[in-house]
Amino acid sequence: MRSAKRWNNVRGSTDHMWGNRFYANLINSERKFDFAMNYIDLNPVAAGLAANPAEWKTSGAYYKAHNIKGLLDHPI
Repeated sequence: MRSAKRWNNVRGSTDHMWGNRFYANLINSERKFDFAMNYIDLNPVAAGLAANPAEWKTSGAYYKAHNIKGLLDHPI
C-alpha cells in the first residue's frame, strides 16, 4: 500500500497502481458474446469445482448440454 501511495503521489494520480481494476466491455458481436459466455462457463472448471462446464448445474453450459430453456435465450 505504501508503494502505491508513493507511486500515485509521484504521478499525481489516485488510480489503482496496476491500472483499471474493473471495467465494462461492450459485447457488440457474436464472437465477443461467445468468448464471454465460454469464459464464464469455464470458471467452475478453472476453480476445480467441476471437470467440465456441463457438470456445473448453474452454468449456461449445463443448460445447453441438457437442452434446458430459460437461462439464456439470446437470438443471435
